[in-house]
Amino acid sequence: MFKISLRKLIKKEGRALLEQLQNTFELTISIHDVNGDVLFAKGNPALEHRHLVAVEDKTIGWVCGENHVETIVSLLNFLAKQELEKKQLGYEVLEGYREMSLILNMANKLSPCIDLEAIANLTIQEATKLIPATSAAVLLLDSETGLLKTIAASGDAFTLETTVALGEGIIGSVTQNGTADIINEVASDPRNTFPHNTLHKGQITGVSSMICVSLCTDDRPIGAIAIAHDTPIFYSARDLKLLTRIASPVAPAIGNTLLHAELYAVQAEYLQKLEIEVAERTKELRQEIYERHRAEASLQDANQKLQQLADLDGLTNVANRRRFDEYLLDEWDRAGRDRKPLSLIMCDVDYFKKYNDTYGHQGGDDCLRKVAQAMNQSAKRPADMVFRYGGEEFAVLLPSTDMDGAMTVANQIRDSVKALQIEHEASLVSKYISVSLGVASMVPIIDAAPTILVTIADQALYQAKNDGRDRIYAIG
Repeated sequence: MFKISLRKLIKKEGRALLEQLQNTFELTISIHDVNGDVLFAKGNPALEHRHLVAVEDKTIGWVCGENHVETIVSLLNFLAKQELEKKQLGYEVLEGYREMSLILNMANKLSPCIDLEAIANLTIQEATKLIPATSAAVLLLDSETGLLKTIAASGDAFTLETTVALGEGIIGSVTQNGTADIINEVASDPRNTFPHNTLHKGQITGVSSMICVSLCTDDRPIGAIAIAHDTPIFYSARDLKLLTRIASPVAPAIGNTLLHAELYAVQAEYLQKLEIEVAERTKELRQEIYERHRAEASLQDANQKLQQLADLDGLTNVANRRRFDEYLLDEWDRAGRDRKPLSLIMCDVDYFKKYNDTYGHQGGDDCLRKVAQAMNQSAKRPADMVFRYGGEEFAVLLPSTDMDGAMTVANQIRDSVKALQIEHEASLVSKYISVSLGVASMVPIIDAAPTILVTIADQALYQAKNDGRDRIYAIG
């Protein structure tokens, strides 16, 4: 019923997630719609292995890839299911609104009608506006004779002379049972035959398809509405539902006209029932909206966690090199606009290779984690950020910080690392782990690349190591 386009899903909300996953896991994938058109591609994956993307057992595309393909397929299936649920919810809300509007509109139009003929003509007029028909009729039950008599008709299939006994023929059977029915082969319907040698006034001729809805008040039949077409158009369940909705206020209106004294009681009961239905549906919709909001919040939380994982170094739990490049560019542009200083500290663990050789790689990993934690505690402002630059080298970016402030942080880092008292028997400068630091500070130059700050800080770090290590050297 609802068409879900993989192309629109990727364009609307899936591309950002796919780009993020690709950057994180270095995916080699391609995504295709059902026509084989490429919607998203990274690398050149083999095309012979297709992983289908489907919603409600209907394929909307496929994924080809070499790694994490199941994750991508699960993501696309989730987005497709979510889009389908949105469309279904919107359709249900719209259909509910249309039904309520139709009933209320019909009731409003019926309210000024004061005679049976006016009610019947209005019913035919409204029914044939919404449902294709070449003939229509409203019949009422005469309780004294037991006959259904036509009080309004249009087209050739029904006339004011059309009458049928309750329980006989199509109309009589539907009325007696208090039901609604679609008859798409009128001529062959067994109810359309009568035990008479001459043409019966209730026998229906000249039509192929028909819908008949009984009119009831207080659970007792009072008449029927029938619409018909002279060609086999095959009426649908939706057509039946529309006619039933149109008929729902007609029977009370007829009953009120026949029993004028009960007007207010019948109207109050009908309105109360309608209000209950609306209240129940409103409650259901609120619950559905609540569940949808919960699902959206869960997806947003998952996206945030994924972004955090993509920005962190897995060993030390500080920001990684990719995040450093992004943050440096942002802060460089900001400092250039605001004409404020930007400082960078490059930090290297002294004789770390010797430490690894002496204490093993597990010991080296533990050492790096502790050093990163000590550096994090020294960079105290929210905007200050520590990064693992690579191997045993770290970087600390200090926005809106001049050289004096940067030197203060550098000294705190050096002292904090020393305070860890991590033994380093192979060090040539200290019996404990120590660090060398290079500090650079400048107000960014317009049109200059931020790598100039990294180059200066690297030069300062080189000088600190060249001068004997376990020290700080500043340029700027």
